Amino acid sequence: MENKNKGSYILIYIILGFLLGAGIGFVYYNKLFEIYLTTLKNYALEDYKKTEAYANKIIDQAVKLRKMLTDNKIKYDNAIFEKIFDTRSRLLGADNINEKVLHLKEYEENFNKILEFYNSRMDLRNKRFGYIEWGIETKEYLEEYVFNKDRYRDSSKEYNEKLKKIPLTLITKRKKYSPYPELSASIIIEPKIKTEKYIKDDLKEYKEEQDKPVEAVAEENE
Repeated sequence: MENKNKGSYILIYIILGFLLGAGIGFVYYNKLFEIYLTTLKNYALEDYKKTEAYANKIIDQAVKLRKMLTDNKIKYDNAIFEKIFDTRSRLLGADNINEKVLHLKEYEENFNKILEFYNSRMDLRNKRFGYIEWGIETKEYLEEYVFNKDRYRDSSKEYNEKLKKIPLTLITKRKKYSPYPELSASIIIEPKIKTEKYIKDDLKEYKEEQDKPVEAVAEENE
């Protein structure tokens, strides 16, 4: 009888130990999964914020270009500048990321109009270095914008996929996490920085390269 009672106590202790361990494990891994999912969420949000920050800097370049054109008494279509400024107001004024990303494609399309105008006016780059400098600065901002947008595309996709996977779905429901909107690749074009002189120099260099005898080219490559 006594041995039977001891066996019952041992069994109870084993069950209690198992339940206690399972409870501790559940709490620990639940917290671990929550930290993991929240970190992915924050990474994606940070990537978007950087994308928007560079979009804003690029629009500042539009302000700068319009002032240069006005000061130099160059004719331009003011509507293309007003459109990008209006897009910025709606982009920055949106309440959440889901509303903000709706304006990004429109932003790229509108800024492309400005870049198309700039690229078509090689005469301005021929006359004033300020227009070349504008193109160089704008190109740097565009590269950062595209880089961070691509990072957001990757991080938001990873975050959205993890929301649907077990056991992370428990965290998704408890924290009421929702997927981030996914973006398409950037359609924004690059500013052309070269002047007529540089293009002529490139053509001259290319022609000289083509006119070299085969033996000379082989010696250079060795």
